[in-house]
Amino acid sequence: QSYGMCRVKTNAALTKELGLKKVYSAKTENDVLVKIYKDIEKCNFSNYTLNDLYDDWIAAEYAEKKKLGQSSHTVDEYALSYKKHIKETMGNIKFKDVSNDVLKEFWDNLSGNIITTSAKRQIKTTLSKLFEFAKGKGIIQFNLAKDFNTSYVVTIPSKPKKLKKPEERELLIEYYLSTDSVMGYFCALSECLNCRVSEVRALK
Repeated sequence: QSYGMCRVKTNAALTKELGLKKVYSAKTENDVLVKIYKDIEKCNFSNYTLNDLYDDWIAAEYAEKKKLGQSSHTVDEYALSYKKHIKETMGNIKFKDVSNDVLKEFWDNLSGNIITTSAKRQIKTTLSKLFEFAKGKGIIQFNLAKDFNTSYVVTIPSKPKKLKKPEERELLIEYYLSTDSVMGYFCALSECLNCRVSEVRALK
């Protein structure tokens, strides 16, 4: 949008909140921005849907992991969980319209041997973090997603992690070291520590 003699970028959600394509006139860019910020403070952000806020939230999660020098694997799982289970079913619902009844309907549709126990846990964590982000932005007052009881949701038991036998692990480590390569050493370290690739990558 063009404000006076200055051009200021606004995202689609913000434009929707401001309503009209308002033109601001001022002598300096700073004066224009001051006027814009005052209008932004008056916006009713409760009209945001989950999908409206998703990009900002997931970007903030990735930025935090990068800042801390940690693996982004967990955030990748948030993104996958959201796109697979939340985006189409709850994504277009406004935060202000989310109630315990809405959450119950959402979880009812997932109950009945549709998702695994670990997927259920991941979905709830993803929703809770998104709602906590919205709460931090002042969009909502309470994190209903975090407090909602999902113990009644019927799931498929998660498959137990298959662990290698000690002799299998020793043979793998011996083989990886014999390659005398960076990748070989990396894989050997992963086996020695019994860590996932993402966990090894996050080591300093």
